[in-house]
Amino acid sequence: MWDMRRKIFLFFTCVALAVIASGQLNNQHKRPLVIQHIDSLLTIGQSMDSGPVRMRGVSEQALALAKKMDYKKGIIHAAFNISLSEFYQSKFLSSYKILDSLLTELSKDSLTYSKAFDYNKAKSKIFCLMAIIFDETEDYEKALDCYLLALQLIENSKESYDKALIYKGIGIINWGIGEYNKADYYFDLALQLSKDFKDKRIQFDIYNEKFKYYIKQKDYQNADVYSGKQHELCQNSQNIYMEVIAEKNLALVYYHQGKIELSEVYIKEILKQFRYQQFPDIIAECYLLLSKIYLDKKELTLALNTATQAYNCAMKTDLPQLEADALLSLSTIYETTGHLSKSLALYRDYHNLTDSIYEKNNRQKIIEMQFRLDMNKILREKANLADTLTINHLRSTRKTYLLYGALIFITLLIYLSLALMKKYRTEKTNYDQLENKQKVIDEQRQIIVNDQEEKFRIELEHKNRELVSYTMALTRENENKIKIVEALNKLKEKAGKEPLTCSDDIGQVINEIRQTINRNSWEEFRLYFENVYSDFFIKLEQRFPDLTRNEKKLCAFLKLNLGTKEIAAITSREIRSVESSRARLRKKFRLPSDTSFNEFLSHF
Repeated sequence: MWDMRRKIFLFFTCVALAVIASGQLNNQHKRPLVIQHIDSLLTIGQSMDSGPVRMRGVSEQALALAKKMDYKKGIIHAAFNISLSEFYQSKFLSSYKILDSLLTELSKDSLTYSKAFDYNKAKSKIFCLMAIIFDETEDYEKALDCYLLALQLIENSKESYDKALIYKGIGIINWGIGEYNKADYYFDLALQLSKDFKDKRIQFDIYNEKFKYYIKQKDYQNADVYSGKQHELCQNSQNIYMEVIAEKNLALVYYHQGKIELSEVYIKEILKQFRYQQFPDIIAECYLLLSKIYLDKKELTLALNTATQAYNCAMKTDLPQLEADALLSLSTIYETTGHLSKSLALYRDYHNLTDSIYEKNNRQKIIEMQFRLDMNKILREKANLADTLTINHLRSTRKTYLLYGALIFITLLIYLSLALMKKYRTEKTNYDQLENKQKVIDEQRQIIVNDQEEKFRIELEHKNRELVSYTMALTRENENKIKIVEALNKLKEKAGKEPLTCSDDIGQVINEIRQTINRNSWEEFRLYFENVYSDFFIKLEQRFPDLTRNEKKLCAFLKLNLGTKEIAAITSREIRSVESSRARLRKKFRLPSDTSFNEFLSHF
């Protein structure tokens, strides 16, 4: 019985092992097929023939399969293709982040990746694309550093096409900074290395760089020559990126040559093609050019619509200069149509954006990017040392391997901590310097404000003294005139017994003197007063619109703190009449008895 059970147990054990072995054989048989499928997807994903959107979709599919199969080469290649598709859509920041993460991943496990594929070639391609991104953002120094790193990694290899790409990039940088002889030297090297390949992108890029240079120099004859060469290269190519650039360049050179109708035909043909919509930067440039054409033809509505579409496309890219050009075009069109407020608002946006372009959009992000590049250089050197140590010590014990790994990790942490501390101290020093400068500026500004206030106070006191002096002189003059009037009144009474004609003549003289006192005294006084207190009457009327003319006069005299007798002398009125007017005015102002007129009127 026991022997029977043992035989049954052995039978089922053998069956289970056979099933497991069969499953493993099936998996091993399926793996090459899946790897082959991933490689075919990667081949499609790195080709621009179907456009960047298709590139990304196929590459993401390949990436998912590669992760599932733990296919190292496929993971790196697929991620690189995704970064390349982002680059072709002018999403430079997104593309750079993917490349940066790839370098970090390669540095973490260099030994494993070195066994899976050509490690140096992969890193060279990453640095090369980074250099192109920096070149597009006009950071030529960093672009050149990346190109040199890429060239160093494959300098001793037989990868002639990759070397040609690097030489082309170095040539473009030299062309951009005006070193034309050096640029032509590197261009010749690139063309010589790539002449045996069917891919004509290197030659096309060189022609495109020279075309852009001649357009900036307004040498449209040479620009026409290179745009024609680009168009010829595209005849036998299926690369839609090269096609749309060649078509756009032809339209641009025709526009500058005055062939407006022909330029318009080319632009409209580009915009009709759905497959070209994958390149928002080129489509935005086409809309901008079409907007200029409509503006030249005075078709303002169409010009506005196309400029708006150009702005919408520019917003989909990481090219702030393209966005700024669209804003300037919209501002010009609104100005032409008479919408000045809208034009001014758009021009302010354009001005702010151009200022931010020169600051590299975000200074902090650039510092972080530079920090990452520096760290990558250090990690690469450390990784090379770690590779040597790892290969030697893996032959001994695992404990030794872990010990060296821990030492390397601690070293990196210490270096990272020191780097962060140095960065923090630098930023703090810069902040303190800026804060001190701001304090000095604020102090100087306060001194200027105080000086201006003191000057204004002195000037106001001087004018006030002049006004008081004039008022006192006017008071004495009117008092003298009043005495003359009183003397004439007495004379008139004595002459009452004389003929009426003499008495009437004296009365007429008295009336004329009184009218002269009232009229001339007030007009001269008002001119002096308004010179010192220009907005007194305006503020008074706003607060008390029902004041009479005589009440306003009385307010002006009270503002100068004149007494009742002085006011009576100026206005040729009785003292009791002035006191009555003051009482009515206090009632109208609703002033309490303990508040003086001078204190109340000082607020006006």
